[in-house]
Amino acid sequence: MKLRMLTSADTENGFTLVEILVALVILLLVVTSCLPLFTMAARVTYENKARMTATQIAKQELERTLAQTNANNYNNENDTDPGGAPLKTGVTGPYAPTLPDGTPDPTLSNYQIRKIVSWIDDPDDGQHPSDTLPFDYKQLIIEVTCPSIFTGAVTKHADFKTFVAKEGSSSPITGIVVEVVRGWTDDNGKRIPVEGATVTLEGNTSSKTAVTNEAGQAMFPMTFPNDNTVYSYQVECECSGMILRPDMQAVAVEARPYTTSFVQIEMEYPATLSLSFAPSLKDTAVTLDGHTTMGSTTKVLKAGDTVLTFSDLWPAGTDPDNPAKVCSGGTYSLSIGSMSIHRTDISTADAGSYLYHQISTEEQKNLWKLHADYNGSPAWVADDANYPSGTTFFTSGAHRLAFPAAIDLSSFRPAISTVQATLSLAFSSSESPFSISGYNSLPDGFSLLYLGDEDADLSTDDGWNSLIQIQTDTTSNSRILADANSNPLAVDINGELANPQEIDIDSEYFNNPFFIRFDSDPSIDRFYFRDIEILCRYSFNGSIQFSGPNDTLQLKISGE
Repeated sequence: MKLRMLTSADTENGFTLVEILVALVILLLVVTSCLPLFTMAARVTYENKARMTATQIAKQELERTLAQTNANNYNNENDTDPGGAPLKTGVTGPYAPTLPDGTPDPTLSNYQIRKIVSWIDDPDDGQHPSDTLPFDYKQLIIEVTCPSIFTGAVTKHADFKTFVAKEGSSSPITGIVVEVVRGWTDDNGKRIPVEGATVTLEGNTSSKTAVTNEAGQAMFPMTFPNDNTVYSYQVECECSGMILRPDMQAVAVEARPYTTSFVQIEMEYPATLSLSFAPSLKDTAVTLDGHTTMGSTTKVLKAGDTVLTFSDLWPAGTDPDNPAKVCSGGTYSLSIGSMSIHRTDISTADAGSYLYHQISTEEQKNLWKLHADYNGSPAWVADDANYPSGTTFFTSGAHRLAFPAAIDLSSFRPAISTVQATLSLAFSSSESPFSISGYNSLPDGFSLLYLGDEDADLSTDDGWNSLIQIQTDTTSNSRILADANSNPLAVDINGELANPQEIDIDSEYFNNPFFIRFDSDPSIDRFYFRDIEILCRYSFNGSIQFSGPNDTLQLKISGE
Protein backbone atom coordinates (compact mmCIF):
# COMPACT_ATOMS: atom_id res chain seq x y z
CA MET A 1 0.00 0.00 0.00
CA LYS A 2 1.35 3.37 -0.87
CA LEU A 3 1.05 6.23 1.57
CA ARG A 4 0.69 9.68 0.18
CA MET A 5 1.61 12.80 2.24
CA LEU A 6 -0.38 15.96 1.62
CA THR A 7 0.89 19.42 2.61
CA SER A 8 -0.85 22.80 2.63
CA ALA A 9 -0.54 26.32 4.11
CA ASP A 10 -2.96 25.36 6.90
CA THR A 11 -0.58 22.78 8.33
CA GLU A 12 2.69 24.85 8.19
CA ASN A 13 4.22 25.98 11.56
CA GLY A 14 4.73 29.83 12.30
CA PHE A 15 3.22 33.02 13.85
CA THR A 16 0.33 34.90 12.42
CA LEU A 17 0.33 38.73 12.11
CA VAL A 18 -2.12 39.02 15.02
CA GLU A 19 0.15 36.95 17.28
CA ILE A 20 3.12 39.12 16.42
CA LEU A 21 1.19 42.32 17.20
CA VAL A 22 0.01 40.93 20.55
CA ALA A 23 3.57 39.96 21.45
CA LEU A 24 4.84 43.44 20.58
CA VAL A 25 2.16 45.06 22.73
CA ILE A 26 3.06 42.85 25.70
CA LEU A 27 6.76 43.62 25.21
CA LEU A 28 5.98 47.37 25.07
CA LEU A 29 3.99 47.18 28.29
CA VAL A 30 6.80 45.35 30.08
CA VAL A 31 9.44 47.83 28.90
CA THR A 32 7.24 50.81 29.80
CA SER A 33 6.60 49.49 33.30
CA CYS A 34 10.35 49.14 33.84
CA LEU A 35 11.19 52.72 32.80
CA PRO A 36 10.53 54.18 36.31
CA LEU A 37 12.95 51.63 37.73
CA PHE A 38 15.65 52.75 35.30
CA THR A 39 14.96 56.40 36.15
CA MET A 40 15.08 55.68 39.89
CA ALA A 41 18.32 53.75 39.51
CA ALA A 42 19.87 56.63 37.54
CA ARG A 43 18.73 59.13 40.16
CA VAL A 44 20.09 57.10 43.08
CA THR A 45 23.41 56.65 41.28
CA TYR A 46 23.68 60.38 40.60
CA GLU A 47 22.67 61.35 44.14
CA ASN A 48 25.22 58.99 45.67
CA LYS A 49 27.96 60.31 43.42
CA ALA A 50 26.99 63.93 44.15
CA ARG A 51 26.91 63.24 47.89
CA MET A 52 30.36 61.65 47.84
CA THR A 53 31.77 64.56 45.82
CA ALA A 54 30.17 67.13 48.11
CA THR A 55 31.50 65.36 51.19
CA GLN A 56 35.01 65.46 49.77
CA ILE A 57 34.69 69.17 48.91
CA ALA A 58 33.38 69.98 52.40
CA LYS A 59 36.18 68.02 54.04
CA GLN A 60 38.84 69.78 51.97
CA GLU A 61 37.34 73.23 52.68
CA LEU A 62 37.16 72.45 56.40
CA GLU A 63 40.80 71.36 56.48
CA ARG A 64 41.90 74.41 54.48
CA THR A 65 40.08 76.82 56.84
CA LEU A 66 41.52 75.15 59.94
CA ALA A 67 45.02 75.20 58.41
CA GLN A 68 44.72 78.97 57.85
CA THR A 69 43.57 79.63 61.42
CA ASN A 70 46.04 80.56 64.17
CA ALA A 71 46.10 82.44 67.45
CA ASN A 72 46.82 85.74 65.70
CA ASN A 73 43.91 85.72 63.23
CA TYR A 74 41.33 83.77 65.25
CA ASN A 75 39.46 86.94 66.19
CA ASN A 76 39.98 88.80 62.91
CA GLU A 77 36.76 90.05 61.31
CA ASN A 78 38.34 92.00 58.44
CA ASP A 79 39.81 90.19 55.43
CA THR A 80 42.53 92.84 55.23
CA ASP A 81 43.76 92.16 58.80
CA PRO A 82 47.20 90.57 59.14
CA GLY A 83 46.88 86.88 58.45
CA GLY A 84 43.43 87.30 56.91
CA ALA A 85 40.16 86.32 58.59
CA PRO A 86 39.55 82.60 57.99
CA LEU A 87 37.03 82.51 60.86
CA LYS A 88 35.19 85.71 60.05
CA THR A 89 31.84 85.69 61.85
CA GLY A 90 28.81 85.31 59.63
CA VAL A 91 28.22 83.68 56.26
CA THR A 92 30.82 83.55 53.52
CA GLY A 93 29.66 82.51 50.09
CA PRO A 94 28.32 80.83 48.25
CA TYR A 95 31.50 80.35 46.26
CA ALA A 96 32.78 77.66 43.87
CA PRO A 97 35.43 75.04 44.71
CA THR A 98 38.94 76.00 43.65
CA LEU A 99 42.11 74.26 42.56
CA PRO A 100 45.26 74.41 44.75
CA ASP A 101 46.37 77.55 42.87
CA GLY A 102 43.12 79.34 43.83
CA THR A 103 41.46 79.21 40.40
CA PRO A 104 37.92 77.74 39.99
CA ASP A 105 37.81 73.99 39.45
CA PRO A 106 36.04 73.50 36.07
CA THR A 107 35.05 69.90 36.93
CA LEU A 108 33.07 71.08 39.99
CA SER A 109 31.40 74.18 38.56
CA ASN A 110 27.92 73.00 39.67
CA TYR A 111 28.88 72.86 43.35
CA GLN A 112 28.62 75.80 45.74
CA ILE A 113 30.27 76.20 49.15
CA ARG A 114 28.88 78.21 52.05
CA LYS A 115 30.94 78.79 55.20
CA ILE A 116 29.11 79.75 58.41
CA VAL A 117 31.04 80.89 61.49
CA SER A 118 29.39 81.75 64.81
CA TRP A 119 30.49 82.22 68.42
CA ILE A 120 29.41 79.76 71.11
CA ASP A 121 28.71 80.50 74.77
CA ASP A 122 29.93 77.36 76.56
CA PRO A 123 27.42 76.34 79.25
CA ASP A 124 30.20 74.74 81.31
CA ASP A 125 31.33 78.14 82.63
CA GLY A 126 27.82 79.61 82.83
CA GLN A 127 25.86 81.44 80.18
CA HIS A 128 25.02 85.04 79.57
CA PRO A 129 24.05 87.08 81.53
CA SER A 130 25.77 85.31 84.41
CA ASP A 131 28.78 84.74 82.13
CA THR A 132 30.11 88.22 81.40
CA LEU A 133 32.58 86.79 78.86
CA PRO A 134 30.31 84.59 76.72
CA PHE A 135 32.59 84.43 73.67
CA ASP A 136 34.15 81.04 74.46
CA TYR A 137 34.86 79.45 71.07
CA LYS A 138 33.70 79.41 67.47
CA GLN A 139 31.58 76.99 65.52
CA LEU A 140 32.48 76.36 61.89
CA ILE A 141 29.95 74.89 59.44
CA ILE A 142 30.72 74.01 55.82
CA GLU A 143 27.74 73.47 53.53
CA VAL A 144 28.05 72.17 49.96
CA THR A 145 25.13 72.24 47.52
CA CYS A 146 24.52 71.48 43.86
CA PRO A 147 21.46 71.49 41.57
CA SER A 148 19.68 68.25 40.75
CA ILE A 149 19.94 67.17 37.10
CA PHE A 150 16.36 65.89 37.34
CA THR A 151 14.48 68.85 38.87
CA GLY A 152 17.02 71.68 38.84
CA ALA A 153 16.28 72.32 42.54
CA VAL A 154 19.29 73.08 44.70
CA THR A 155 20.01 70.25 47.13
CA LYS A 156 22.30 70.30 50.15
CA HIS A 157 24.58 67.29 49.91
CA ALA A 158 27.05 67.88 52.72
CA ASP A 159 27.07 69.68 56.06
CA PHE A 160 30.26 69.55 58.12
CA LYS A 161 30.32 71.13 61.59
CA THR A 162 33.17 71.54 64.03
CA PHE A 163 34.18 73.68 67.02
CA VAL A 164 37.36 75.71 66.85
CA ALA A 165 38.97 76.64 70.19
CA LYS A 166 40.79 79.92 70.65
CA GLU A 167 43.90 78.50 72.25
CA GLY A 168 46.64 81.05 72.54
CA SER A 169 44.46 83.90 71.29
CA SER A 170 43.28 86.90 73.21
CA SER A 171 39.70 86.63 74.45
CA PRO A 172 37.12 89.20 73.38
CA ILE A 173 36.25 91.33 76.38
CA THR A 174 32.83 92.51 75.35
CA GLY A 175 30.29 92.45 72.59
CA ILE A 176 26.64 92.04 71.68
CA VAL A 177 24.58 88.89 72.00
CA VAL A 178 21.37 88.70 69.96
CA GLU A 179 19.18 85.78 70.94
CA VAL A 180 16.54 84.71 68.43
CA VAL A 181 13.66 82.62 69.77
CA ARG A 182 10.37 81.30 68.44
CA GLY A 183 7.27 83.33 69.19
CA TRP A 184 5.48 80.16 70.28
CA THR A 185 6.74 78.46 73.42
CA ASP A 186 7.12 74.69 73.83
CA ASP A 187 4.79 72.36 75.73
CA ASN A 188 6.25 73.59 79.02
CA GLY A 189 6.01 77.27 78.17
CA LYS A 190 9.76 77.66 77.54
CA ARG A 191 11.42 79.55 74.72
CA ILE A 192 12.56 77.64 71.61
CA PRO A 193 15.83 78.90 70.05
CA VAL A 194 15.99 79.57 66.32
CA GLU A 195 19.14 78.14 64.75
CA GLY A 196 20.39 79.39 61.40
CA ALA A 197 18.82 82.85 61.47
CA THR A 198 20.89 85.61 59.88
CA VAL A 199 21.31 88.57 62.23
CA THR A 200 22.70 91.89 61.01
CA LEU A 201 23.75 94.87 63.09
CA GLU A 202 23.38 98.05 61.07
CA GLY A 203 25.37 100.98 62.46
CA ASN A 204 26.21 104.47 61.29
CA THR A 205 29.58 103.45 59.91
CA SER A 206 29.51 99.67 59.59
CA SER A 207 27.40 96.55 59.58
CA LYS A 208 28.08 93.14 61.11
CA THR A 209 26.44 89.82 60.26
CA ALA A 210 26.30 86.54 62.16
CA VAL A 211 24.24 83.38 62.10
CA THR A 212 22.51 82.06 65.20
CA ASN A 213 23.92 78.89 66.73
CA GLU A 214 22.08 75.95 68.32
CA ALA A 215 21.22 78.13 71.31
CA GLY A 216 19.65 80.69 68.97
CA GLN A 217 22.42 83.21 69.67
CA ALA A 218 24.25 85.44 67.23
CA MET A 219 27.35 86.73 69.04
CA PHE A 220 29.24 89.84 67.95
CA PRO A 221 32.60 90.48 69.66
CA MET A 222 33.62 94.14 69.84
CA THR A 223 36.86 96.06 70.23
CA PHE A 224 36.93 99.62 71.50
CA PRO A 225 39.59 102.28 70.92
CA ASN A 226 38.93 103.86 74.33
CA ASP A 227 36.71 103.65 77.38
CA ASN A 228 34.30 106.30 76.09
CA THR A 229 33.39 104.52 72.87
CA VAL A 230 29.73 103.62 72.32
CA TYR A 231 28.46 101.89 69.19
CA SER A 232 24.74 102.09 68.30
CA TYR A 233 23.10 99.51 66.05
CA GLN A 234 19.73 98.49 64.66
CA VAL A 235 19.10 94.75 64.78
CA GLU A 236 17.79 93.07 61.63
CA CYS A 237 16.96 89.38 61.47
CA GLU A 238 16.00 86.95 58.70
CA CYS A 239 15.19 83.26 58.66
CA SER A 240 13.64 81.32 55.81
CA GLY A 241 9.85 81.13 56.08
CA MET A 242 9.68 83.08 59.34
CA ILE A 243 8.73 86.66 60.19
CA LEU A 244 9.82 89.04 62.93
CA ARG A 245 7.38 90.09 65.58
CA PRO A 246 6.15 93.38 64.09
CA ASP A 247 7.21 95.58 66.98
CA MET A 248 10.74 94.14 66.70
CA GLN A 249 11.37 95.35 63.15
CA ALA A 250 13.90 97.94 64.34
CA VAL A 251 15.30 97.00 67.74
CA ALA A 252 18.11 99.26 68.92
CA VAL A 253 21.14 98.02 70.85
CA GLU A 254 24.35 99.65 72.08
CA ALA A 255 27.82 98.18 72.55
CA ARG A 256 29.88 99.59 75.44
CA PRO A 257 33.31 98.73 76.89
CA TYR A 258 33.48 96.18 79.72
CA THR A 259 29.94 94.89 79.28
CA THR A 260 28.11 92.54 76.98
CA SER A 261 24.81 93.85 75.67
CA PHE A 262 21.96 91.41 75.20
CA VAL A 263 18.75 91.63 73.16
CA GLN A 264 16.13 89.00 72.43
CA ILE A 265 14.25 88.85 69.12
CA GLU A 266 11.13 86.80 68.42
CA MET A 267 10.46 85.13 65.07
CA GLU A 268 7.74 82.74 64.00
CA TYR A 269 6.09 81.10 61.03
CA PRO A 270 3.30 83.49 60.01
CA ALA A 271 -0.43 82.93 60.21
CA THR A 272 -3.17 83.69 57.67
CA LEU A 273 -6.65 85.12 58.17
CA SER A 274 -9.26 84.54 55.47
CA LEU A 275 -12.54 86.50 55.57
CA SER A 276 -15.56 85.61 53.44
CA PHE A 277 -18.42 87.95 52.53
CA ALA A 278 -21.50 88.22 50.41
CA PRO A 279 -20.21 90.40 47.53
CA SER A 280 -20.40 94.17 47.84
CA LEU A 281 -21.31 96.44 44.93
CA LYS A 282 -18.42 98.78 45.70
CA ASP A 283 -14.89 98.51 47.07
CA THR A 284 -14.85 98.23 50.86
CA ALA A 285 -11.95 98.93 53.22
CA VAL A 286 -11.27 96.25 55.85
CA THR A 287 -8.80 96.93 58.67
CA LEU A 288 -7.11 94.27 60.81
CA ASP A 289 -5.71 95.99 63.87
CA GLY A 290 -3.08 94.24 65.97
CA HIS A 291 -2.61 97.39 68.06
CA THR A 292 0.83 98.38 69.37
CA THR A 293 2.53 94.99 69.13
CA MET A 294 1.31 93.64 65.81
CA GLY A 295 0.43 96.79 63.92
CA SER A 296 -2.49 97.64 61.67
CA THR A 297 -3.17 96.56 58.08
CA THR A 298 -5.92 97.84 55.78
CA LYS A 299 -6.93 96.00 52.61
CA VAL A 300 -9.66 96.63 50.08
CA LEU A 301 -12.35 94.06 49.34
CA LYS A 302 -12.97 94.69 45.65
CA ALA A 303 -16.51 95.01 44.35
CA GLY A 304 -17.87 91.54 43.57
CA ASP A 305 -15.18 89.68 45.53
CA THR A 306 -16.22 87.27 48.26
CA VAL A 307 -12.89 86.52 49.96
CA LEU A 308 -10.25 88.79 51.50
CA THR A 309 -7.03 87.31 52.87
CA PHE A 310 -4.53 88.76 55.33
CA SER A 311 -1.24 86.85 55.19
CA ASP A 312 2.12 87.07 56.97
CA LEU A 313 0.43 87.80 60.30
CA TRP A 314 2.11 87.46 63.66
CA PRO A 315 0.41 84.28 65.04
CA ALA A 316 -0.36 85.49 68.57
CA GLY A 317 -2.58 83.13 70.55
CA THR A 318 -2.85 80.08 72.77
CA ASP A 319 -2.85 76.40 71.90
CA PRO A 320 -6.39 75.22 72.75
CA ASP A 321 -5.03 71.78 73.66
CA ASN A 322 -2.19 73.06 75.87
CA PRO A 323 -2.54 76.42 77.67
CA ALA A 324 1.21 76.42 78.36
CA LYS A 325 1.94 76.87 74.65
CA VAL A 326 1.45 80.53 73.90
CA CYS A 327 2.58 83.25 71.53
CA SER A 328 2.57 86.75 72.95
CA GLY A 329 1.37 89.79 71.04
CA GLY A 330 -2.22 90.32 72.11
CA THR A 331 -5.27 89.99 69.90
CA TYR A 332 -6.46 91.37 66.57
CA SER A 333 -9.61 93.42 66.09
CA LEU A 334 -11.50 93.77 62.83
CA SER A 335 -13.06 96.89 61.34
CA ILE A 336 -15.14 96.67 58.17
CA GLY A 337 -16.12 99.75 56.19
CA SER A 338 -19.55 100.53 54.84
CA MET A 339 -20.52 97.91 52.23
CA SER A 340 -22.90 98.67 49.39
CA ILE A 341 -25.24 95.67 49.37
CA HIS A 342 -28.12 96.88 47.15
CA ARG A 343 -28.69 99.57 44.57
CA THR A 344 -31.89 100.53 42.80
CA ASP A 345 -30.60 101.97 39.55
CA ILE A 346 -33.46 104.03 38.13
CA SER A 347 -31.51 104.87 34.96
CA THR A 348 -32.28 101.37 33.66
CA ALA A 349 -35.89 101.35 34.86
CA ASP A 350 -38.91 100.75 32.72
CA ALA A 351 -41.46 103.30 33.87
CA GLY A 352 -44.30 100.90 33.11
CA SER A 353 -42.91 98.25 35.46
CA TYR A 354 -43.07 100.47 38.53
CA LEU A 355 -46.15 100.09 40.66
CA TYR A 356 -47.04 103.71 41.08
CA HIS A 357 -50.66 104.09 42.16
CA GLN A 358 -53.36 104.62 39.53
CA ILE A 359 -57.17 104.77 39.45
CA SER A 360 -59.54 103.98 36.63
CA THR A 361 -60.30 107.62 35.72
CA GLU A 362 -57.66 108.47 33.10
CA GLU A 363 -58.22 112.22 33.47
CA GLN A 364 -56.59 112.14 36.91
CA LYS A 365 -52.79 111.76 37.00
CA ASN A 366 -50.16 110.67 39.49
CA LEU A 367 -47.54 113.38 40.03
CA TRP A 368 -44.66 110.88 39.72
CA LYS A 369 -42.96 110.62 36.36
CA LEU A 370 -39.63 109.05 35.34
CA HIS A 371 -37.37 111.50 33.47
CA ALA A 372 -34.49 109.99 31.49
CA ASP A 373 -32.63 113.32 31.66
CA TYR A 374 -33.59 115.58 34.53
CA ASN A 375 -30.92 118.26 34.97
CA GLY A 376 -28.36 115.93 33.44
CA SER A 377 -29.29 112.62 35.10
CA PRO A 378 -32.24 110.21 35.31
CA ALA A 379 -34.66 110.94 38.15
CA TRP A 380 -38.14 110.22 39.44
CA VAL A 381 -39.91 113.59 39.70
CA ALA A 382 -43.19 114.64 41.34
CA ASP A 383 -43.86 118.14 39.91
CA ASP A 384 -47.08 119.39 38.30
CA ALA A 385 -44.97 121.63 36.04
CA ASN A 386 -44.06 118.50 34.06
CA TYR A 387 -47.68 118.13 32.90
CA PRO A 388 -49.83 120.25 30.53
CA SER A 389 -51.78 123.13 32.03
CA GLY A 390 -55.17 122.05 33.37
CA THR A 391 -54.14 118.47 34.16
CA THR A 392 -56.21 116.94 36.94
CA PHE A 393 -54.30 115.02 39.63
CA PHE A 394 -55.30 112.50 42.22
CA THR A 395 -56.55 113.71 45.56
CA SER A 396 -54.07 114.53 48.30
CA GLY A 397 -52.20 111.53 49.73
CA ALA A 398 -52.69 109.35 46.68
CA HIS A 399 -49.45 110.14 44.87
CA ARG A 400 -47.56 106.99 45.68
CA LEU A 401 -44.64 105.37 43.91
CA ALA A 402 -43.43 101.89 44.84
CA PHE A 403 -40.71 99.75 43.32
CA PRO A 404 -42.05 96.41 42.04
CA ALA A 405 -39.22 94.12 43.08
CA ALA A 406 -38.85 93.20 46.74
CA ILE A 407 -35.39 93.73 48.19
CA ASP A 408 -33.91 90.60 49.77
CA LEU A 409 -30.89 91.16 52.05
CA SER A 410 -30.86 87.73 53.68
CA SER A 411 -27.52 86.76 52.11
CA PHE A 412 -25.89 89.68 53.93
CA ARG A 413 -26.96 88.59 57.42
CA PRO A 414 -24.04 88.18 59.85
CA ALA A 415 -22.82 84.59 59.66
CA ILE A 416 -21.52 84.28 63.25
CA SER A 417 -22.62 85.62 66.61
CA THR A 418 -19.55 87.81 67.08
CA VAL A 419 -20.46 89.85 63.99
CA GLN A 420 -23.03 92.62 64.32
CA ALA A 421 -24.46 94.59 61.40
CA THR A 422 -26.36 97.85 60.92
CA LEU A 423 -28.31 98.85 57.82
CA SER A 424 -28.83 102.27 56.30
CA LEU A 425 -30.41 103.74 53.18
CA ALA A 426 -28.64 106.41 51.14
CA PHE A 427 -29.14 108.30 47.91
CA SER A 428 -25.97 107.52 46.04
CA SER A 429 -25.84 110.18 43.33
CA SER A 430 -23.60 113.11 44.19
CA GLU A 431 -25.81 115.53 42.23
CA SER A 432 -29.03 116.39 44.15
CA PRO A 433 -29.70 112.82 45.33
CA PHE A 434 -32.93 113.66 47.20
CA SER A 435 -34.54 117.08 46.87
CA ILE A 436 -37.80 118.59 48.05
CA SER A 437 -39.01 122.21 48.07
CA GLY A 438 -42.19 124.07 48.98
CA TYR A 439 -43.51 121.68 51.61
CA ASN A 440 -44.37 124.14 54.42
CA SER A 441 -48.13 123.69 54.02
CA LEU A 442 -47.96 119.97 54.81
CA PRO A 443 -48.74 118.82 58.36
CA ASP A 444 -46.14 117.39 60.73
CA GLY A 445 -45.76 113.66 60.29
CA PHE A 446 -46.38 113.63 56.53
CA SER A 447 -44.09 110.82 55.36
CA LEU A 448 -42.10 111.05 52.16
CA LEU A 449 -40.36 107.66 52.24
CA TYR A 450 -41.58 104.28 53.50
CA LEU A 451 -40.35 100.70 53.76
CA GLY A 452 -43.02 98.03 53.56
CA ASP A 453 -43.19 94.31 54.18
CA GLU A 454 -44.14 91.74 51.53
CA ASP A 455 -47.86 92.03 52.34
CA ALA A 456 -47.99 95.84 52.38
CA ASP A 457 -50.95 97.34 50.49
CA LEU A 458 -50.09 100.31 48.24
CA SER A 459 -53.52 101.84 48.70
CA THR A 460 -53.15 102.13 52.49
CA ASP A 461 -50.40 102.71 55.06
CA ASP A 462 -50.82 99.27 56.59
CA GLY A 463 -47.53 97.37 56.67
CA TRP A 464 -45.47 100.45 55.82
CA ASN A 465 -42.86 102.05 58.12
CA SER A 466 -41.93 105.71 57.73
CA LEU A 467 -38.25 106.60 57.15
CA ILE A 468 -38.39 110.31 56.20
CA GLN A 469 -41.14 112.69 57.33
CA ILE A 470 -41.84 116.39 57.68
CA GLN A 471 -41.57 117.90 61.17
CA THR A 472 -41.39 121.30 62.85
CA ASP A 473 -38.15 122.06 64.69
CA THR A 474 -39.06 123.05 68.26
CA THR A 475 -36.08 125.41 68.57
CA SER A 476 -36.26 127.41 65.31
CA ASN A 477 -39.94 126.69 64.59
CA SER A 478 -38.93 125.93 60.99
CA ARG A 479 -40.02 122.96 58.89
CA ILE A 480 -37.43 120.20 58.70
CA LEU A 481 -36.97 116.68 57.35
CA ALA A 482 -36.56 114.09 60.08
CA ASP A 483 -36.15 110.34 60.40
CA ALA A 484 -38.70 108.03 62.02
CA ASN A 485 -37.38 108.97 65.48
CA SER A 486 -37.80 112.72 64.74
CA ASN A 487 -34.03 113.20 64.46
CA PRO A 488 -33.31 116.06 62.01
CA LEU A 489 -31.68 115.11 58.71
CA ALA A 490 -29.08 117.37 57.18
CA VAL A 491 -30.70 119.48 54.45
CA ASP A 492 -29.11 122.31 52.50
CA ILE A 493 -30.75 125.59 51.47
CA ASN A 494 -32.27 123.99 48.36
CA GLY A 495 -33.99 121.29 50.35
CA GLU A 496 -31.54 118.55 49.36
CA LEU A 497 -30.35 115.86 51.72
CA ALA A 498 -26.65 116.23 52.43
CA ASN A 499 -24.66 113.68 50.46
CA PRO A 500 -24.04 111.04 51.55
CA GLN A 501 -26.99 111.18 53.93
CA GLU A 502 -27.61 107.80 55.52
CA ILE A 503 -30.86 106.86 57.22
CA ASP A 504 -30.78 103.93 59.64
CA ILE A 505 -32.90 100.86 58.83
CA ASP A 506 -34.04 98.25 61.33
CA SER A 507 -31.87 95.11 61.21
CA GLU A 508 -35.07 93.05 60.95
CA TYR A 509 -34.96 93.80 57.22
CA PHE A 510 -32.15 91.23 56.99
CA ASN A 511 -34.76 88.55 57.61
CA ASN A 512 -37.68 89.51 55.35
CA PRO A 513 -37.90 90.99 51.83
CA PHE A 514 -39.28 94.53 51.72
CA PHE A 515 -40.42 97.27 49.34
CA ILE A 516 -39.60 100.99 49.02
CA ARG A 517 -42.35 103.59 48.56
CA PHE A 518 -42.32 107.37 47.98
CA ASP A 519 -45.26 109.67 48.67
CA SER A 520 -45.82 113.16 47.31
CA ASP A 521 -48.63 115.75 47.38
CA PRO A 522 -49.81 118.47 44.95
CA SER A 523 -48.97 121.11 47.57
CA ILE A 524 -45.27 120.22 47.31
CA ASP A 525 -43.63 122.42 44.71
CA ARG A 526 -41.09 119.82 43.58
CA PHE A 527 -39.89 116.45 44.89
CA TYR A 528 -37.37 114.23 43.14
CA PHE A 529 -34.76 111.54 43.83
CA ARG A 530 -32.21 109.53 41.93
CA ASP A 531 -30.55 106.16 42.63
CA ILE A 532 -31.14 104.45 45.98
CA GLU A 533 -28.46 102.53 47.82
CA ILE A 534 -28.59 100.30 50.89
CA LEU A 535 -25.43 100.10 52.98
CA CYS A 536 -24.31 97.68 55.67
CA ARG A 537 -21.70 98.20 58.35
CA TYR A 538 -20.31 95.12 60.06
CA SER A 539 -18.59 95.19 63.42
CA PHE A 540 -16.62 92.27 64.83
CA ASN A 541 -17.14 92.11 68.58
CA GLY A 542 -14.77 89.23 69.26
CA SER A 543 -10.99 89.07 69.35
CA ILE A 544 -8.90 87.16 66.83
CA GLN A 545 -6.12 84.84 67.95
CA PHE A 546 -4.38 81.88 66.38
CA SER A 547 -3.83 78.37 67.73
CA GLY A 548 -0.31 77.80 66.47
CA PRO A 549 2.38 78.76 63.95
CA ASN A 550 1.37 78.54 60.28
CA ASP A 551 -2.27 78.60 61.38
CA THR A 552 -4.93 79.55 58.84
CA LEU A 553 -8.07 80.99 60.40
CA GLN A 554 -11.24 81.34 58.34
CA LEU A 555 -14.02 83.71 59.42
CA LYS A 556 -17.33 83.92 57.61
CA ILE A 557 -18.67 87.46 58.01
CA SER A 558 -21.71 87.11 55.74
CA GLY A 559 -22.91 85.08 52.80
CA GLU A 560 -24.81 81.90 52.10
